[in-house]
Amino acid sequence: MAELKRATAYKLWLKDLVSGRFITPENADETPHLDVKNLKVSRVNIIANTVLIYKSEDGSYSNLTLDDGSGEAIRVKAWRDDTRLLSGVNVGNLVNVIGRVRLFNNEVYVLPEIVKVLDDLNWGKLRRIELTKMYGQPEIIKPIQVKAELPKIEIVIPKIKELTINSNSIEEIDFTKPETNTITEKERQKVLSVIESASDKGVRVMEVALKTQLSEEQTENIIKELVKEGEVFHPKPGFVQYIG
Repeated sequence: MAELKRATAYKLWLKDLVSGRFITPENADETPHLDVKNLKVSRVNIIANTVLIYKSEDGSYSNLTLDDGSGEAIRVKAWRDDTRLLSGVNVGNLVNVIGRVRLFNNEVYVLPEIVKVLDDLNWGKLRRIELTKMYGQPEIIKPIQVKAELPKIEIVIPKIKELTINSNSIEEIDFTKPETNTITEKERQKVLSVIESASDKGVRVMEVALKTQLSEEQTENIIKELVKEGEVFHPKPGFVQYIG
């Protein structure tokens, strides 16, 4: 049996990474990747500063926003058990992230495999020197500053007519009822229809989200329910297939 070779984790400026063209191959056996500097980039090796952290209230989702000084930032996203990879990171930390590139809603982001906080800031300087030798300094476009006198605008506030409200016509609302975030039958059918119409090799979960115009998290939750119900299964990581 041939040994599976893990794809190279490329070192790139974040500016070049987020501006790359994302390719989703028609062949399900091929890996989605970014076309960057004539490279097929499916995995990356990033050293950058953490400038923002988000964690959902239920702890099922979190992300880091990283900045390497090239003029663009990128988010590292994790769901469910993978959120532990980001748990030890604080704003201001220099981190080394190795992971897979993904695209959703025209945003390039990273699914982490390894996340390590770097105590020695010289690692950041070393990476910038390394990237400069490989690709040159990134071109950072500064915003154009326009100094112009703004015209004076007279603001006229119209008088508001006094309204008479009939209290009998107001519907009483129970604010004690909790908001629900349930999966609707319409959303479930949309996801199931896309999976059912896919090839025998299945379809990428990310592609299901794009075709249904649901968020990635919504799509994964619906697929999780469909797997429990025996409607679909995962033929391999990242793919889902209709059992029929």
